[in-house]
Amino acid sequence: MAGPSRARKSRKGAGGKRARQPGVAENNESLALQRESNKTARRAFVYGTVFTLIGLCFTVYQQVKPAPVPTGPKLEVSAFSAEKLSRMQADVLDLGHPAGKDEVDSPVLDVVLKNTGDQIAVVSAVDFTFRYSEKVELCEKGGDVIEIAGHYDVSIPFPDRPTPFSIRREVRHEISPGKIERLTFAVGVGKVPLHSDIWLYQIDMRVVSDGAAKALHAGTGLIVAPVPHEGYFLNQKIISDRSCPADTLNRVRKFTAMSGAKSTVFEEMLDELTIFAARY
Repeated sequence: MAGPSRARKSRKGAGGKRARQPGVAENNESLALQRESNKTARRAFVYGTVFTLIGLCFTVYQQVKPAPVPTGPKLEVSAFSAEKLSRMQADVLDLGHPAGKDEVDSPVLDVVLKNTGDQIAVVSAVDFTFRYSEKVELCEKGGDVIEIAGHYDVSIPFPDRPTPFSIRREVRHEISPGKIERLTFAVGVGKVPLHSDIWLYQIDMRVVSDGAAKALHAGTGLIVAPVPHEGYFLNQKIISDRSCPADTLNRVRKFTAMSGAKSTVFEEMLDELTIFAARY
């Protein structure tokens, strides 16, 4: 009787020590970790594939893309002015006869050009179109007045001709790609009478370059030629028409109100003319 009883006790003791089975929460956590791992793997695969395709496309594009087409020369105007004067040598005439040589002031048209293209730009000529001209006569009469005739950088061969008229100055100037160059053009006279009338000009300046479809408009300038020296108006003493000084002042004021860059010499002219007109 003692044998069977010990066997039952042995089985009962063995049953009480069975291993604990995982619960529902642990199974869910394991599944969640597995799903997250699968997502990460899929993302890595997709990203890797995309980057690989991008790299292949870039390589193919680099191999088959056309070579860059040259844009050629391309000039742009960076700045334009007519403020400065240049001292230039001229023949001085007294009543039509040579009286020697002297340096006279001449207006300067000043342009800054930039080549934004990828080839050398060649400036071959500059056109000066005289849009407007006006003669300002001396209020003091006397002596022979000799008309202006010039041979400077830009000659004014016939100052009394009807406007508009154009003068071309042939040049040969190269501007490399990406470079900025400054070109100046003196517009003056080569024969200056001791007692001369003056001329007011409104000038359009255009730059002609090889290969360009049309000339580049550089700017518009207002100039006076010959440039009157200090005292030009105030030294006139014998005034037969006492309205002439005021009329001259108004004409110069009206001219300087026109569109265009102008020299600082006009400020001096207007100051002197204001004093001159106040005398009469």
